[in-house]
Amino acid sequence: MDLSPVFAELAQPTPSREVVIEELDKVTDCLRGGIPTNEYIDQLFELFNKLIHFNQWHIQQYTLSCTKYIFENSTLTKEQKLNSLLNHTEFTTYMGELFGNAKREVREMSAQCIGQLAIQIGPAILTPKLGITDFVFNPAPTAFAIEGQQMALGRLATAFRIVSQESLLMLINSITNDEALDVLTNASENGYGYWYSTRALYLFVTDELDCTLEKHRKAFLESREYLLPLFGEQILNCAVKRLSHHYANARRAAAKVVASVFKGTKCNETEFIEKLIPVGENLWVQREGHLSAIAECLDAANQPFPADFAEKLAGILLDLGHDEMPNDPNPLTQKGNANSMAAKALVKLLRLHDTEDHSLYEKYVHELVIEFLRSPVAALLDGGVICTAELKKLGYDVTDLLLLTFKDICHSSFPIRDLARRTVNVKDCVDNHFDELLETIFSFADSEDSEIRECVAKSLILVAQNSSVQLPDEVTQCGLSLAQDPVDTVKAAGLDLVRTVLTKESAPVVVELCMMNMTGESEEATIAAIKLLKHAIKKYPDETVGQFSAAPILAFLSLSPMSSPVVSSAAQQLLFLLASVSKEVDEEKLQEFNEIDHESSEYNDYLELVEAANEQPEAAATYFQAVIQNYMNELEEDAIENLPEISLSELNLADKSAAVDQVAYLVHNIAKFDDGERKKILQALADVYADEAIEDKKLLLIALNSVMNEQNIDIPDPTPFSFSHDSETFSKHAN
Repeated sequence: MDLSPVFAELAQPTPSREVVIEELDKVTDCLRGGIPTNEYIDQLFELFNKLIHFNQWHIQQYTLSCTKYIFENSTLTKEQKLNSLLNHTEFTTYMGELFGNAKREVREMSAQCIGQLAIQIGPAILTPKLGITDFVFNPAPTAFAIEGQQMALGRLATAFRIVSQESLLMLINSITNDEALDVLTNASENGYGYWYSTRALYLFVTDELDCTLEKHRKAFLESREYLLPLFGEQILNCAVKRLSHHYANARRAAAKVVASVFKGTKCNETEFIEKLIPVGENLWVQREGHLSAIAECLDAANQPFPADFAEKLAGILLDLGHDEMPNDPNPLTQKGNANSMAAKALVKLLRLHDTEDHSLYEKYVHELVIEFLRSPVAALLDGGVICTAELKKLGYDVTDLLLLTFKDICHSSFPIRDLARRTVNVKDCVDNHFDELLETIFSFADSEDSEIRECVAKSLILVAQNSSVQLPDEVTQCGLSLAQDPVDTVKAAGLDLVRTVLTKESAPVVVELCMMNMTGESEEATIAAIKLLKHAIKKYPDETVGQFSAAPILAFLSLSPMSSPVVSSAAQQLLFLLASVSKEVDEEKLQEFNEIDHESSEYNDYLELVEAANEQPEAAATYFQAVIQNYMNELEEDAIENLPEISLSELNLADKSAAVDQVAYLVHNIAKFDDGERKKILQALADVYADEAIEDKKLLLIALNSVMNEQNIDIPDPTPFSFSHDSETFSKHAN
């Protein structure tokens, strides 16, 4: 292991970040490979001391993550390891200082580092000479320092459970001391402080262990027999108090602590849970915290409770699920979290306590979950979806619940739609429960909540995409109705639904419907209307009556400074499609249109032109040329002729600065390519038009104008792009 290159780079007046990382990688590869470190220990601590002082947080984090290997790969005794650290107190002191670093990643890794070192040398890690003690027990009264302190206390708790159980006494009071946390008066900072403190408390009692510490599992688990009799009551009292904290993550962590105590102590389980039941007119925060703890305890239980207690508890939880908490002034959007938690606890109760005839489920759970799944309140709906998923895992017949959950696959809230997607088998619902599914979805079409109405449209699209039979006319009528909704996102979803299920019989109403929504005021609705009109013209050109009347509005959307780039791009493409029908230009109307001040004009100013353009194919070519002339006035003369030459193989759409020029050149010269190459060029054209990172695309329309006489200039739909959670496709303006 050669450390000289990285030392040499760090000695430079301005060390290169890239070189430092490259050389550090070589060092850490050796350490992770298990190379003996006895002869390198002093050099490694000297190196790591320099690196944690390096003004790059990710290098600090990376260095701290590798510190554990210094001792893990050595044969030194515990005393020798302590002496090594005492020879490098600048490193240990600064490691403690990093508990208060501005980057949470650095705070967390410095806490992990102290925990790893504590496993090597035990409570000696808190020897005052190492300079860590003050940062652990007397942090500065700042959010970063206190948060980092609590992280470190949690890691030390894990370490001491493994190597020195009696040393836990040094830590417990610093974790349960709420007064020390309440110096953080900012609500967010206070919430994070309590959250990390409660996570540290959880590490005192949990039986979960990081997989990297698996070899210590036996000692770790045996420590519960020592610490719970000694600290159990103190830990439980602290956790129960924190069940009422305003920060949700702190409450959830406290609930896990309570459940760990419940699981790890020999207590009267029914009395334990009864004490957690919220009583009186408490606010939703306290109620949700206590119900969360009950749910965690029920999940941790290994044996059923007496039948009468289970029945009694089910009744209490059902009442709490229905309780609207009139004494709490907060809105139902917040209070619903407590109702939802009651339902979740009820489902946890079923795991060990329902009978063969599912009497508890039918009496206490089924109707409550249905109520939540029909609710427009996201907190209740979320609870309903969670309960459905859990009930399905428990083996209940939840077909009716799954049909109610189907629409939530399209909900705007990611947690709701993600769990719904993982719970509902779309193919099974569509293939085996088609009529019931449609009836269920239709029942939400008049919901007071716009998100639910949007879900209706999107879920019907999902049904159409997965159905082998034609959907009934009621689906089209639902789409037409939602396309006139007062909420823009619902309008857009309704228009998309009409496009998905469009038939020859419904095509005649498309133009009027689209013209109502192509005002440019709503980007989503305007885009959806343009896409619908384009689809109708291409699929049912003869039935799409009055299509040319859209030309003036499309020209307006192409030229108006109020149009977003994506609206302008979509309008340009549809206008080109309409203009391809007839190349004849009405010079008088062209001049009339060019005299309009498009920068100050609005949608209504073009309505007279719309009426005149109806059923006039030359109107599209006229207004298309008007847009071209406007664009040409903004570009250099012969801009299209002066584009740099490029071959199709050299096309690089990732280069945003050059993509428009490259595609414009290829489109301008499309006659030189064969049919397969043309398809690739037109697909690239569609993808650049859909790329919202590229704003100025005027040159693309100029290029299209130059090949108006070419055949087969049919711009396809853009390529959908996929990223993020569970392979979701988020191509906002792609089909």
